[in-house]
Amino acid sequence: GASQLAGSPPIPEWDIPDPQYPSVALINWTTGHGNPRYWALKLLIEEIAPGDSLMATSVTSSGSTNYFCGVVNGEVDYGTMLLSCNTPGAVISKVDFAAFGTPSGTCGAYVKGTCDASNVTAYVEQHCLQQPSCMISSFPLFGDPCPHVFKNLTIQAECSSGAGTAQPPATPTKVFAQGYLTVDQKKKILLVNKISQPSIVTVPGASGHMLRTVDEATACTPPRNDTLSSDTITLAPFAVAMLLL
Repeated sequence: GASQLAGSPPIPEWDIPDPQYPSVALINWTTGHGNPRYWALKLLIEEIAPGDSLMATSVTSSGSTNYFCGVVNGEVDYGTMLLSCNTPGAVISKVDFAAFGTPSGTCGAYVKGTCDASNVTAYVEQHCLQQPSCMISSFPLFGDPCPHVFKNLTIQAECSSGAGTAQPPATPTKVFAQGYLTVDQKKKILLVNKISQPSIVTVPGASGHMLRTVDEATACTPPRNDTLSSDTITLAPFAVAMLLL
């Protein structure tokens, strides 16, 4: 209702005993000024225009290995997994692990569980090897090896060169990144810190370029414009930033 637009402190005389936190409001109800949600939206409107193109963008962890992993969690949704190599010309060269059932472990150290569909590895290899990308379904493609149990599709693979990406990833990334090529051929990267802790990202070539940021420090004021002195960027909790290259 209206509380989602305005928000308020407790107002007992109006039968509102608890604080109301607006989930969609763009205005600070006490000052009438734009709140961080307003300034983040305004930043996107200013920097992304009709005709701009989305560019393939990936986020990898520092010190990452040559393998990458994905998990389709059956408790959430029996969807599909997209495996892709990030380097132009690279192809999926190896399937280290593939299972549909109750595998355990973490990326780089998976083991099959007591519930395990047959021929998953062979199927993934047949459809993914020597391909730059491939898509693998979970249920009902591999049958139901253990009825009434939530099952995961877990895959670990490698690319012939460079890093690879799985969607959904085994470990959700802390930072969302999306590159854009504007109609006048300028490059921009949208960066969003998805967690309540600072995140550090490295963008090759970022040094000397401008970063426009909305975060807890800017609060209900316009984005902060910083000229970067290095390729390393520290994003405050839940920061929204646009890198202008």
